This record gives sequence, structure tokens and C-alpha cells, in this order.
Amino acid sequence: MALIREYLEAPTIEIVELKIKRNRHAQTARERAARPAVTYKVRLAAEAREDLDRLYDFLLGRDTGAAERALAAIERAFSLLAYSPFSCRKALLQKRPRWRELLIPSGHSGYVALFEIDDDRTVTVTAVRHQREEDYH
Repeated sequence: MALIREYLEAPTIEIVELKIKRNRHAQTARERAARPAVTYKVRLAAEAREDLDRLYDFLLGRDTGAAERALAAIERAFSLLAYSPFSCRKALLQKRPRWRELLIPSGHSGYVALFEIDDDRTVTVTAVRHQREEDYH
């Protein structure tokens, strides 16, 4: 009971109320972010699947843990494409603006996924390369 009286008599009630309002606003913003209005279906082209197998096999022969971490990083990055493909940079060598590159950090360097925004509901990943590969560009 004494704690409630102290709380009610405290001069910072307005500040506390503002924080509560701000937290309510932040929660609704988080809820909106958790449920995006538009979602895209992310497809992998056959070449992209082959790239993922090749990259995974390469790391698997050296370090199983690194292979698993790299695959998890790529999967997390692909989930970004489901709700925000236009946030990725435009592919430099492509003439069409719907071709984009997704930078995927992993370890000391990372990966790059080339993808195309097919329509207002579909994204197709066409290639995945390690940034240190010769044919990266």
C-alpha cells in the first residue's frame, strides 16, 4: 500500500504516462512489422539450388559448423525477400530494374543472391555466390 501511495504522489507520473503511451505505440508498430501487409512468394531457380548445394558442400568438407551457420544466414536473408525485396540494391549488370542483389553477411565476408521480382507476389532467386568467388561479378 505504501508503494502505491509513493507512486501516486511521485512528480514523474506524467513522464511515466508518456512512456506508457510511447510503449503502446511501439508495440503496435512492432505488431505491424510482424505482420507485413504484402508478402512475396520466394522461389529458387534450379541454378540457385545448385549454387546452394555447391556452397554447402564446399564448407561441409572444411567445417560442419560453418556450413550450418552459412546455410542459416542464407535462409534468414531469404526471409527478408518475402516482405521487402525492393529494399535490396539493384543489380549493376542487369538492364531491368526488377533485378536485385541481396547481400548476405556470413563470417568475414558473405554471399550475394541475385533475384528478380517477377510480379507483385513472386520473387525468384536465380543465383547465389560467395563474395570471394571468381565469378562474383
